[in-house]
Parts: sequence; structure tokens; C-alpha cells
Amino acid sequence: MDSLIALLQHLIQIPSVNPDGDPGFSPRGELEMAKALTPFLQSLGMKVILEEVEKDRPNLIAKAPGREDRPRILLGPHLDTVGVSAMTIDPFKGSIANGKIYGRGASDTKGPMAAMLWALKTHAHRLADLPVAIDFVAFMGEESLQPGSRHFAKHHAKDYQFAIAGEPTSLEIVYCT
Repeated sequence: MDSLIALLQHLIQIPSVNPDGDPGFSPRGELEMAKALTPFLQSLGMKVILEEVEKDRPNLIAKAPGREDRPRILLGPHLDTVGVSAMTIDPFKGSIANGKIYGRGASDTKGPMAAMLWALKTHAHRLADLPVAIDFVAFMGEESLQPGSRHFAKHHAKDYQFAIAGEPTSLEIVYCT
């Protein structure tokens, strides 16, 4: 991708509707999103693991290059979106009008995801040398019962000191421990 806007449009164009909330969609949408993100993250030198939580519904874990013994933080958006049944625009076009990008996930969570990915791309030349490893973890199933983040917390939380979740909060900081 040659721009943040093109990246966000590309992400919107991948239907990743949560199949638990909208059973009319393929249960493979999260997998397709994870597969689309993999080469982008690998091009930054990150080691990508697709960790299946439910059949064809993985979490994507991309580990920063460099020393493994550094403290780790994660940038954590989610792979799924809510349904599209009430939308009056093409939910997967990623159209631009009045200076805004429209489509399912533009603000929750593909917009924050694109921003995180672009920040990693912009600073890829530094990722291996930072005193803290910055990993990218995209969770499946956030729009339902959050099995992806629950699975990750059970198996990987001890490895991380801090996480930034990509959720729209009206610019209000939400802090959890």
C-alpha cells in the first residue's frame, strides 16, 4: 500500500463480519483479514503467527523483529466487524466523500488498525532496535463473546506489559488493569 488511505480502503474491502452476530456471512472473514495482513506485517520484518481460536477464526500475532528478551507491548485491534444489514451504502467499497472514508469498519476497527499498521510501517527501520518490542495482535470474535482476546489473555498476557486497543472512544482514554 502506498498510503494510509489506500490501506484503510483495502481493509474495508475485505468482508470480515462476525459470523456469530450475522450468520449470513462467511465464517472465514476473519481468516481472510488475517491472511491479507500477513504479507504486510512480514514485509516489516515481523514474525506472523495465525493462532486458531475457533475453526477458521484465528488471532493474528505479529512479533517485532529484534531481541526476544525486551519488554513487550502490543497494538491490538480486532479482525471482525458488526453486521451490515442496516447500511445504506456499499459496506465494502471504502468510498471517500466529504473528506471521510465510508464502509463497514472504517471507525471500528479497521480505521484504528490501519493507523497502527501505518505507524509500524513508518517506523519499521527502528522496530528491531527499540528498547521495547512493539507487537501487533489482531483478535477474532471481538464483536461477540470475545473468544479471541480471552484466548490470548489466557495464553499470552504474561508476555506483555502494556496494550493499546484500537477502539473508537470519542477521544476519551479508557484505562484498564
